Amino acid sequence: MRKTDQWVDAALKNALADALRTRADYLTTGSGEMARDMTMGQASGQSEFYDKIVPRRLARLAKKYGAEVEDVAIQTGRGLMKVPGVRLGPELRDRVREQGIPLFSVGGGLYVLGAGNADELGQFEPDA
Repeated sequence: MRKTDQWVDAALKNALADALRTRADYLTTGSGEMARDMTMGQASGQSEFYDKIVPRRLARLAKKYGAEVEDVAIQTGRGLMKVPGVRLGPELRDRVREQGIPLFSVGGGLYVLGAGNADELGQFEPDA
């Protein structure tokens, strides 16, 4: 993958698949501030990437499944921080089951999570 949007989309789709498989309540991303803290400000472009590009791509992915990005408070080493996230509620889980998550293409084929692939989804049940 040569374009930022392509590999960010692939990473977010895989993260969504993992979050559903582990029955997480939310899929969240980091923030530019968190990235700067981890690298002690050494990597440039962190704010643009984590505060603009990743949330925009996450919103695009969430929209496909009828969800929206919201601010989610997570506990960090510096206390509570708000980060972009998507609630993995029953509606989203049902839509993933129906539509699948195209993860990557291989040799002209397409590997899809969901859409009749209950083993890959960890056979999660809709929330009651």
